Amino acid sequence: MSSFLFCEEEARRNKGNRETDIPIKGVLILVHCSYFLSPPTAAFTLDPDHKHPELIISQDHRRAQLQPALPPKTVTHSGTLMVVGKEGYASGKHYWELGVGDTLDWELGVLTQAARDKVKKEKFSGPLGEGCWALRSSREGFFTHQDGEKIEKKEVSYEKIGMFLDREHGTITFYNAEIMFLISSIPTQSNERLYPFLSFVKAGEDANQSPLEVIHRRIPVPLKAPKRKKTFPYFF
Repeated sequence: MSSFLFCEEEARRNKGNRETDIPIKGVLILVHCSYFLSPPTAAFTLDPDHKHPELIISQDHRRAQLQPALPPKTVTHSGTLMVVGKEGYASGKHYWELGVGDTLDWELGVLTQAARDKVKKEKFSGPLGEGCWALRSSREGFFTHQDGEKIEKKEVSYEKIGMFLDREHGTITFYNAEIMFLISSIPTQSNERLYPFLSFVKAGEDANQSPLEVIHRRIPVPLKAPKRKKTFPYFF
């Protein structure tokens, strides 16, 4: 799967471009990566200085886990149980994969530097406000952080989530990373540097959730379609 990429979003942008000759039928298009360029590997290192005090960060700064519940299984978790990445991005295209395991309640996305500084100042005690664009998962389905819009959840595994930040087009796009199935694409309306983050949601209902993990991987994403006179090769 690493040599291919489903990219409905890019296909939509190329609609009507006869030079690429890509059919647009509202379906996912599988395009071989030889026709695309790969962006620089995106870093996503969990920042122990920007995390909720009840989260444990692994030594390699790639995994976050809730502190074990105190006996007799007393749940003490409160506030916004999140950790922010060290690296922020003001331009370019960046892709990460995050392992969520069998955890049903989580939130992944990006936030502005101002929002990052605000949650740290408030010691992660309050909810995320303005300057945040994210996908939230719960037992009821997927929801966008901004307006709570519900997104259909297919009957497939969601143990790995792909997150594609495109500063050029101003979007953050989420995929089921195991089959590169598009979940949602959300506009990011900000000129500030954006920082990726991950968060546990409703931890009080399940204090023993699986950890959330950053999976570093280089995945080719479309930057510019080639000019070809012949029919652009594609697969369905």
